[in-house]
Amino acid sequence: SLERYNQNKGTRFEFVKVIKANFYETGTAAVMYFITFQGKDLSDDDEPKDFRARVCHFSYSPNKYHSCELKPVKEVHSIETEEKEDAKKRRLAQELSNAGK
Repeated sequence: SLERYNQNKGTRFEFVKVIKANFYETGTAAVMYFITFQGKDLSDDDEPKDFRARVCHFSYSPNKYHSCELKPVKEVHSIETEEKEDAKKRRLAQELSNAGK
């Protein structure tokens, strides 16, 4: 599936390693695999990137590659200390208000 990704996107990623894989038995002669793996772009020196692929393995015919895509990067928002304190004060005031009812 990484070969097809490279063809479609005009990239030169090379497989590095599997991070995790799961499968789902479809109830037929096929098994769907969900694979997270790393690929390295041969055209730059960046760290390997995480990919997700879905591959259906048939016992009677060649595998069908459903998808291969870069795994979205989760962006983490840092809460400043002042914001944390304000949230605590609001929560405490609300709890005290509710306790007095």
